[in-house]
Amino acid sequence: MNGLEATREILKGNPGTEVLILSMHESRTTGARCPERGARGYVLKQDAGTNLIAAIERPRAQAILLSQGV
Repeated sequence: MNGLEATREILKGNPGTEVLILSMHESRTTGARCPERGARGYVLKQDAGTNLIAAIERPRAQAILLSQGV
């Protein structure tokens, strides 16, 4: 199961959950599909040191956070 599939399953059972995908795969396709699947962001593990805290703290009303290159 990939991050988008996991997001779908998580939100199906727990609609109020906020999902942030943390991945080692740099995929523009997956990053672009995050909003339609309900994920709040897509952070690459290589960027976690600079983007992960910002993505977690980002208010729900703001746009999703995607790592550079995604």
